[in-house]
Amino acid sequence: MTVTAHAPRVAVVGAAGWAGSRHARAFAAAGAKVSILAEKDERGLALAQELGAQLVPSTADLHPEHLDLVVVALPTTMQPVICADLLNRGFRVLTEKPVAADAEGAAVLAAASGCTGDSWLGIRSTTIPPPHWSLNGSGTRT
Repeated sequence: MTVTAHAPRVAVVGAAGWAGSRHARAFAAAGAKVSILAEKDERGLALAQELGAQLVPSTADLHPEHLDLVVVALPTTMQPVICADLLNRGFRVLTEKPVAADAEGAAVLAAASGCTGDSWLGIRSTTIPPPHWSLNGSGTRT
């Protein structure tokens, strides 16, 4: 992916769900070009029309040279494999939390060739302050 002076180009995987639709609308409201929604069926069609986005059935239809970020908002058990595939293909990925349902899923994600250790973790809650941490390769805060 290249960085240019255009509005960030964003795809949302799982856009028909509660979290995915909110991510898509929030990025659009912030000025990003939400250009692609990846959804396995027609449930995302109304949102795609609202945002002027293309609806594709699979992440296989995404190409890193056309996107600056892919947001993955899927059930926790599905996220590790999808995110690892996207990272291995050269995408920047923002995933819903938790990133995996168990240690095996987390290991799949951590083993992705695109997972460099230069990761950012942002947590927002109404009950705790929102820390923003940079994790180094050993998984410790810096």
